[in-house]
Amino acid sequence: MSLEEIGWLASGADLRSALDRRRAELERDRRLVEERLRALDISLAADTDVVVRPVGVEQVAVMQVGAAPDEAFYELESYVRDVARRAHRPPGAIPDQREIFVPVAGPFPETERIRYRRLPAVRIASVIHRGSYRGVAESRHALLSWVAAANLTITGPMRTLYLQFGAEPELRLPAGYVVERSDDFVTELQLPIA
Repeated sequence: MSLEEIGWLASGADLRSALDRRRAELERDRRLVEERLRALDISLAADTDVVVRPVGVEQVAVMQVGAAPDEAFYELESYVRDVARRAHRPPGAIPDQREIFVPVAGPFPETERIRYRRLPAVRIASVIHRGSYRGVAESRHALLSWVAAANLTITGPMRTLYLQFGAEPELRLPAGYVVERSDDFVTELQLPIA
């Protein structure tokens, strides 16, 4: 309360009315802050490192994956490099659909195995996993548990983005993505939600 209100209370004013007025002011301030956060469409989970945010449309080269995903990534990255369409964004996967993707700058000549696609804009809940891929399953479980606890609706398959990963130098990937050690890998799991 302001000094003026405290002085007003000292002169015998109704304490209950003053407290109710102050409560209404604080509630109004809280609503304004919540509206600003909703306008940003970003929220941070209290107990975990889950972030909710929008993701725009992504132009990608897509390829189905068989038993050797590393070889498939090499093939996909090589092709996109050779047609000079690689965009400066991280590659990824949609594990439930057994697809991998590489970001591209617009359409390109497709092959029998490599297709052009636009991943739709979505609102996601995401978590960052640091370290080797062995622990990704735990991060996936934590994200799914958080989304369930938050009572959010899953609206599409999970996407995996490889923010830092290992790759061959001849692929000439954008600087900053390729690291030497698996302990330095950084992977983002993105779950589309409503």
